Amino acid sequence: MAVRGATACIKQYLVVFNCLLWICGMVLLSFAIWMWIDNNRAEDLELGNTTFYTAVCILMAVGAFVALLGALGCFGAGRESTCLLGTYLAFLLAALLAELAVAAAIYANQDGVVSVLQNLYLYAYAKFLKTERTSLGLTLRVLHHALDCCGVTGVLDPIITNTCPARSGLAIFTLPPCSPAISALFEKQGRVILGGCLGLGGATVLTLIFTVALLVAIRGSRGRWERLRESTEPIVLTSTWHEQPHWQPMAMSPPDQSDAESGKI
Repeated sequence: MAVRGATACIKQYLVVFNCLLWICGMVLLSFAIWMWIDNNRAEDLELGNTTFYTAVCILMAVGAFVALLGALGCFGAGRESTCLLGTYLAFLLAALLAELAVAAAIYANQDGVVSVLQNLYLYAYAKFLKTERTSLGLTLRVLHHALDCCGVTGVLDPIITNTCPARSGLAIFTLPPCSPAISALFEKQGRVILGGCLGLGGATVLTLIFTVALLVAIRGSRGRWERLRESTEPIVLTSTWHEQPHWQPMAMSPPDQSDAESGKI
């Protein structure tokens, strides 16, 4: 039975939110699989980096989890399935705990996180210069434009690669290298990054509350529907009715003498 009122708005929010979540998860998963296939080739074994492939595997796992979470929430809310919504609630709680753990790790070990990201960038950049993989080129192009940096030196890199931000004239040599740019990002925008993690956690908590409210409303409406159906069930004839004697026609009694005399008059 469909929910109504404010609960219907919550249902629509969950459907739209989880549909977008499923799309993001599928894009992330597809990109991670593409990175794995495009870079896991026999001729690249001499450039192997365990950290790089571990990061790609983590990216695949995160994409698969987000896609699964979005599918559970979208179908659970759309079909008003308490089973799917209950599973979605458990997965969402696990996601919230993971978000808090990641935020705490970034806050407590910022230097270690910066070092890992710098090493990943240097490996990806060196491998792109040697293999010119399409997936690595796209990743570096997005990173270079986001941080407004380029390569290892920042001076000669715009000449040897086409992934750097466009500059005209001598301004092409003013691009900073990306390793210091990554470090500066966490130093200057560390609070913004932490605030983004906390904002994502807040959105997750809000979705948790909405999911619980929808679950309660669905169970309440089903309970009312069951009670209404029970109250309108037809009355079942018991065996006592069948034990009663069948209806017999009334026997006609002979007319009384007084009635006969009155008829004569």
